[in-house]
Amino acid sequence: MLDYDVVIIGGNLAGRYAALEASRLKARVALVEPDHKFGETGNFYAKTFIELTQKYFHNNRQNTPIISLSTENKLSQFYYLIQNINRVIFNLEEINSLSGLAQTGVDVIIGKGQFIKNKSEISLLVNERTLRSRAYLLCLPSQPIIPDIPGLSSTGYLTYPTIHYLFKDKKLPENIIIIGSNPSGIELAQTCARLGISVTMIVKKSHILPWEEPQAALLIQAAMEAEGIKILTNTEVIQTKKIEQKKWVQAGDKALECDEIILTSRWGVNLDMIDLAVTGIKIKNNQFIVNDKLQTINPKIYACQEVIGGYLLPNFAQYEINIALKNILFFPIHKTNYLGIPWAFFTEPELGRVGLTEAQARQKYGENVLIATEYFKHLEISQIRGDLTGFCQLIGHKNGKILGAVCVGSQGRELIQTIALAMNQGRKINTLAEMPFINSSVTEIIQKTANNWQYQRRQDNLTLSNFLENWFHWLRCW
Repeated sequence: MLDYDVVIIGGNLAGRYAALEASRLKARVALVEPDHKFGETGNFYAKTFIELTQKYFHNNRQNTPIISLSTENKLSQFYYLIQNINRVIFNLEEINSLSGLAQTGVDVIIGKGQFIKNKSEISLLVNERTLRSRAYLLCLPSQPIIPDIPGLSSTGYLTYPTIHYLFKDKKLPENIIIIGSNPSGIELAQTCARLGISVTMIVKKSHILPWEEPQAALLIQAAMEAEGIKILTNTEVIQTKKIEQKKWVQAGDKALECDEIILTSRWGVNLDMIDLAVTGIKIKNNQFIVNDKLQTINPKIYACQEVIGGYLLPNFAQYEINIALKNILFFPIHKTNYLGIPWAFFTEPELGRVGLTEAQARQKYGENVLIATEYFKHLEISQIRGDLTGFCQLIGHKNGKILGAVCVGSQGRELIQTIALAMNQGRKINTLAEMPFINSSVTEIIQKTANNWQYQRRQDNLTLSNFLENWFHWLRCW
């Protein structure tokens, strides 16, 4: 008889979420975690740092840097922010504690795991204890992939999970350089600028967020530059050096001085806590290779999260975990489909997106794609609040199917979820147009965009336009 229905190799929030969900399905579950500090603490810190700084920034009516270098009480303001961050992190760690999981019936095991093979059977050896299970789920904590920049290791740098070291001396740096422009780097850049830190971003591409809709990416870039963030585009870092306690970055033909360097790198597999030698699992470009059921080359071993090349977003991890658990605990027939999963960047303006971009939709459906855009400045509530920046864009097939959407502006992360729900339920754009959204509210922009889309479709349909014109002419003359 097997010991467990599923053994989860974790060390992060995704692993603990998987263990909790499996236990709620009445499965016998073991969660194996390494014997070091919870891997999400650094991410908790960064997220809390970003959210609280934005909150304090908006509480400051002048929308000037919260902690001005010329302010006499800047240290007390800074300490107050740090205390609140630490309070939130303590609460989050308590909510997601191992003791809470153990109370739900999860067998929590601390230690490094090693897969072993006895004849054709795979099992997991932890602390000289053999765990035999129907299947295994890898929710390994990932780690940043450090770029090969001459002098970087000797100069020193920070990454997203180690951002708390930015304040290790209990004082704010005067200036920082952020290398790369992934979403976490952009969020950190804007947050640090609002603390009165001088921020420079170095980007290889022609603008930030090159995989997003250009109109959305450029709007966010303009907003960042308006806050004083310097963005060097089409620029590559050649080398870094440390000279007399100052860090220097050679970016193209410019030599830039800073107090700290922050990397926003790609992420890859962290194999320090598991030995996969006997499993035959393949790794390519620092990521596990899985099929659309999230199975590795060994069908009893599943993997999810960014270690399979996914997004660094908790909702994607939760989606993959739910798919994997259904395949593990019941029948392996469920496949991933990421088209209807929304995601958001916590910049200001906020960016929320779901489905295909315009370029992806046109590549797949050609001339059968219609795009409609509505701007926040046309909303009553936006005019009242004076918050006019941003737009909502719907990308639809001419048959009314929602292919994608992007919302940039106030509450963009909230708005996109309504459209994502419609996509997942198979609803068409006319559903959004007919939905009587509350007046006056930011959600009205969804209805206005859907109405614009329907108007465009009618205008493109000459037969329908002629029929309507003749129909009303006939009614007037009848």
